[in-house]
Amino acid sequence: MKPQRILRVAVGVAAVVGAASVVTSIIDDSGEGAIIEATLDCASYIDVVSELPEGFRVVEEVSAINSTNVHQQGRQGTDDDPESPMRFSKIALLVRPHQSFQVSVGDGSPEPTRIGWSSVTSDSPVQRISVGPCPGDSDRWLVFAGGVSVAGPSCVELVFQSSNASTSVWLSIAEQCDPSQTR
Repeated sequence: MKPQRILRVAVGVAAVVGAASVVTSIIDDSGEGAIIEATLDCASYIDVVSELPEGFRVVEEVSAINSTNVHQQGRQGTDDDPESPMRFSKIALLVRPHQSFQVSVGDGSPEPTRIGWSSVTSDSPVQRISVGPCPGDSDRWLVFAGGVSVAGPSCVELVFQSSNASTSVWLSIAEQCDPSQTR
């Protein structure tokens, strides 16, 4: 019989430049205490752009991500665990204001793969992030810093789920990937 996992929900409030947003995390209480789901802090965007940067692909008209380039991996480990095999790849996430969606690590990704943008950093990445609706001009894109943490070169599947549909986007981490060759 598979052990039952108990999940704790942690809620916090963040205020940045007069704007407040609620940040919710679902925490795995299986003894590891890993955060598995979080909500993007809409107030923590780093830029606003009207045109997509080169290499970015629009996903479900709610988001955009660079799925064209091979992304470099950063240093191994985290501030909390320098011995961790995980390596962070910096990849911006663009969000269309007034839209809601979830982005999650897809089944085709190697385990462990984690994601993090905004207040969800490379030292506390998760498996799923709920986004929006974020305030702003709907003709522009909000840019969030963050990316993907994975143990080595790989092909990472991200699943974007909006109210209309679900779309998988494949990211090449440290080497060109071929989604048809993934598990």
